[in-house]
Amino acid sequence: MTNGRDRIARAARELFDEHGPERFTMRAIGARAGLSGAAIYRHFPDREAVLAEVLQGGYERFVSYLARGLRGRTPLERLLRTGEGYLLFSLDRPRLYEAMFLRRDVAALRRFDELASGRGAGFQLLVDRVRECMTAGVLPRGDAAEVALVLWALVHGLAALHLTGRFGDDRRSVERLFRRMARRAMRLLRGPETSGRRRP
Repeated sequence: MTNGRDRIARAARELFDEHGPERFTMRAIGARAGLSGAAIYRHFPDREAVLAEVLQGGYERFVSYLARGLRGRTPLERLLRTGEGYLLFSLDRPRLYEAMFLRRDVAALRRFDELASGRGAGFQLLVDRVRECMTAGVLPRGDAAEVALVLWALVHGLAALHLTGRFGDDRRSVERLFRRMARRAMRLLRGPETSGRRRP
């Protein structure tokens, strides 16, 4: 049987996915969960604490999307799949992505320090894939974190442009555009020294 806290958290996640932070009130959460406001306050001190619960789950899900890249057969494929996981998360959970990465007015992100670890874990996965490509000779050796930041900026920019309506509603075209852009970025990052080598 689902306990009260889990029931509230599930209702909060559903509400946030539908409406984002604008309609994210304790009353709305209670109505969705079928609980009174007093019942919610027995488990969470305020709205920001419930929101932090939603965002923490969002970061965990985000990391799981990036971790799908580990299914790739080669270092390059694992890197590209990790970047694709980032984009797919933004397409599947747009309101969560927007709150986690595009908005500065979400107070829970400033109040709860543990939420920062979600971003850090996701970025570290990308750094690890870049470093793996450098070790395998797919990319020239250098600062793996700096190269990962370049790739992060690429996919984040594409996700942000899509979420603001620059590419319409056709997500398949955005996914295809990402694959072309990622391949082009990899060619530029490899440079002449590694471009001619056989890809691991």
